[in-house]
Amino acid sequence: MDCTEAKNYLSAYIDGETDPSLSARYAQHLTACSECRHACEELLQLRATLKSTARVHTLPVQLRMQLQRELAPKKPESSVSKSGFRTWLNAGLLSACSAALAMTLTLALTLPGKSEVLDQEIVASHYRSLLANHLADVASSDHHTVKPWFTGKLDYAPAVNDFSADGFPLIGGRLDYVDKRTVAALAYRHNNHLINVFMWPDSTAKATTGTAATLQGFNLLQWNDAGMSYHAVSDMSAAELEKLRGLLLAAAQK
Repeated sequence: MDCTEAKNYLSAYIDGETDPSLSARYAQHLTACSECRHACEELLQLRATLKSTARVHTLPVQLRMQLQRELAPKKPESSVSKSGFRTWLNAGLLSACSAALAMTLTLALTLPGKSEVLDQEIVASHYRSLLANHLADVASSDHHTVKPWFTGKLDYAPAVNDFSADGFPLIGGRLDYVDKRTVAALAYRHNNHLINVFMWPDSTAKATTGTAATLQGFNLLQWNDAGMSYHAVSDMSAAELEKLRGLLLAAAQK
């Protein structure tokens, strides 16, 4: 994907209207192009500002009824006074402006928020790893091999565990780019399903039990624990994904 194509799809990508393949290509382009990444971040910031400050205002009933009366079809008259015409015109402009304002505010309030955009990034990264057959930079089920590989590549040490005995063998780990930073991604397998678990520090987040979502045919599960933010994504069932979350939480508490 080049910059021209990226600009054409910017709004669609932000709104989650691109298919998984295009989303993966777009996310890959953002990792390499700082100009397009900056444009994407600016649009995200504008949307966040609109969503946090915009308000919907409802016209008072009496004013709405008055506007309806003024705009109701009337029999043509042979002459119309200038003052009457101005009254009708002002009422029409007021109605049109009110409708435009209501539509603008409604669109602003229905735009996806930061968490929804992050989910889109997670799905795009997951799909990209499947598309390129690049689940791991270091392919191993041995956490003594995978964990040291991250040393010096990140400013934190991700927890690495293998759950082969529980049906979730570790495939390996890699670096990925999510939420405007380089993060650790661990790949697991469960039967015929592949799972990506992204993790990075988030000292501002409180511990949570998990937030589930479904996007473009993939199940996502997000939770926070011990100052870390976790995001798991797979095409397997939400219940199975919850089992993996339980294993990761239990391992972190040991």
